[in-house]
Amino acid sequence: MAQQGLVEFSLWRRNDWPNMEVSGESHREKEIESLFPAGVDEAGSEIESRVALVPEPTNRFDRNAVMVVAAGRQVGYLPKEITGDYQPVLLGLQQQGFQPVTDGRIWAAERDEFQGLDKRGEAITRSHVVARVTIVLDDWWMLVPSNLPPAPAYLLLPHGNAIQVQKEEEHQDALRPYLRQQGEAWVHATLHAVTDRSTRAEKELVELQIDGNLVGQLTPRMSAEYLPIIHELESRGMLTCAKAIVRGNQIKAEVVLHAQKASQLDANWLAANLPTSSALRVASTTPSLAPSVSESVLPIGTRTQEATLEGNPAVTPGSAPAQPAPIPPRPSRIVFAAPPGWPAPPDGWEPPVGWAPPPDWPPAPPGWSFWVAR
Repeated sequence: MAQQGLVEFSLWRRNDWPNMEVSGESHREKEIESLFPAGVDEAGSEIESRVALVPEPTNRFDRNAVMVVAAGRQVGYLPKEITGDYQPVLLGLQQQGFQPVTDGRIWAAERDEFQGLDKRGEAITRSHVVARVTIVLDDWWMLVPSNLPPAPAYLLLPHGNAIQVQKEEEHQDALRPYLRQQGEAWVHATLHAVTDRSTRAEKELVELQIDGNLVGQLTPRMSAEYLPIIHELESRGMLTCAKAIVRGNQIKAEVVLHAQKASQLDANWLAANLPTSSALRVASTTPSLAPSVSESVLPIGTRTQEATLEGNPAVTPGSAPAQPAPIPPRPSRIVFAAPPGWPAPPDGWEPPVGWAPPPDWPPAPPGWSFWVAR
């Protein structure tokens, strides 16, 4: 089963469709049936569930095995033919203190299985559960971003439809370090508002940077879709971060942005993620985790809205402050990172076991990662 004390890391993916069939469900009938509180019937029932992928290098039948766990129950394994590629990435995350997770869909139905005939020639049947488990899993080289998130305070926009970035041809030298043998890689990119004075009428555009290097810009029409959130975050002392894919080769590389537009951002997401003005009075540290997963995958960053180590629950106006959640012990080889609005901790400081922030400190943003790679 999944190890205790690991920080959840949601594997990156290009889409949300549960495309990967899990194997071995037939051996886990009771575990799968227990996931359905109301039971299952002949028509079948379906649920969606967060699932953990747990590498098992000591599995005596397959040293590349990867167990699939839903709500603490084993529901199967990744198909044997792909685990040789996936296990090194997942194991590397686990060894750095992370539990890889993704989304899954579980279907189950009750069936009567024929067992034979009794002495009177009547059929003997046994009721059992048949199940199908599918999960969202991208290609192994697209499970983690290939660079760290930005060091200054930032907010990562939710995943959105693909948007082609313009003028990458002017920044090929900045893009080449991110090219991979497989032809594509995820990166953290930052969005910046700039004034274009190259024409008679000045206009505001959005530039994309990767690790502080300019790699392209959006069209005027598409820039207008992101400028409101960029300005809002800038007024709060934060950068706008987004997922992007760098693809191509040494001759021609391009960037594709995957981020929701300002008008698409859910009101609840904004309320949960935008810090209050009072929170900005205190300097914050924002670098995030970057475990080395294997020689085939570069260091990654995991400060995403999906990388979940829950902070304090949000306090609604007029309600009593919630009891702050304790900060868990530090995983190996990483240091503590304070959320926005918390005082910057001294170098090398670690919260003792059971420590919790004072109730008057602002809650950590949903998905905040409390630990940073050294």
